[in-house]
Amino acid sequence: MTKQIVIKLNEKKFKPILDKLMNACHKTSRSYSDLVGKCLFFSQKYNSEEIPELDNKSQRDFILNKLGKPKDMAFLEFLKKYTEFIDQKS
Repeated sequence: MTKQIVIKLNEKKFKPILDKLMNACHKTSRSYSDLVGKCLFFSQKYNSEEIPELDNKSQRDFILNKLGKPKDMAFLEFLKKYTEFIDQKS
């Protein structure tokens, strides 16, 4: 696959997600790059910040503990739907 085809497939797959995020954030981001930066910041906080009310666990670890899933398996299950190019008609 050429680089241009991969770029087009990624754009087709991820642009709807970015558009939904942009609308959900009430267009507080000026660009997709700004939006992605904010998402990464909040993702890092969600995944690593220990919260005293959750027995000093991160929000992610607390939820995984409640679901009874190890981190690696939950992460792989989540990524599975984003690792293949599929026709997303919606």
